[in-house]
Amino acid sequence: MVWDMPLITTRICGICPTAHHLASVKACEAVFDVEIPSAAKKLRELLVYGSGLEDQALHFFFLAAPDLVLGPASDPLMRNVLGIVDADKDLAMKAIRLRKIGKNIVERVGGSSIHPVTAIPGGMSKGITGEDRYDMLKSADEAINYAEIALTVAKDLFRKYSDLAPDFASFNTMYMGLTDDGMLEEYDGLIRVVDKDGKIVADFSPQNYTKYIDERVEDYTWTKFPYWKMGEETYRVGPLARLNVATGVSTPLAKEAFDEFKAISGGKPILPLCGR
Repeated sequence: MVWDMPLITTRICGICPTAHHLASVKACEAVFDVEIPSAAKKLRELLVYGSGLEDQALHFFFLAAPDLVLGPASDPLMRNVLGIVDADKDLAMKAIRLRKIGKNIVERVGGSSIHPVTAIPGGMSKGITGEDRYDMLKSADEAINYAEIALTVAKDLFRKYSDLAPDFASFNTMYMGLTDDGMLEEYDGLIRVVDKDGKIVADFSPQNYTKYIDERVEDYTWTKFPYWKMGEETYRVGPLARLNVATGVSTPLAKEAFDEFKAISGGKPILPLCGR
């Protein structure tokens, strides 16, 4: 049944179930040419932002930062969040809190903190209560403060290890991500692809993906390998790709950081120091 698909698809991954949940429900709606109410779209966007908050807090503080905060010369067994706790307990507690704020948004809007259930073909199965709204607003300023701290930590680390950047995970690819008239977008819009020099290769609707993307199977793994049809080129997706394909950001604090990011790159895609 079509309403079961968003629940089945979300079980693909325990790290990014929200993205799978929403991608699946949007695919169902595309089949039936359904336009959802504006309130439902706003709730879904809030769900995306909450998921992104917890996901990026997890990636940066728990997975990537320990290698950089503790340094390449440190004991590999300590390069984890417990090592961060030993090195800077206050920072570690803020990282945990930041992720918790994001997870709380996912739980309140999505109905579950791990596998959301509320997005259904045609809209959302429930709204948010006044208590939900109050609770999320109460932690919003706190989250912004911690996110700014994370940004400062990242800048300091990238400057400290700037000599590693030219060679670490350095290989040219295309980049792919959603944009809305070129602006950074995470829920809706067109799919934009840029080449290694930042030149726009294509802007296309997700419904037309088979015109541009194909996949192949290798005999040594169950993993499928998507590729860009024109030349069978590799492309990257994810947070870095979204920044590389976008030309702007609509909110002021993020715009300030984004403009600094673009100034460093000279308008060209930036390669990943953290390998994501």
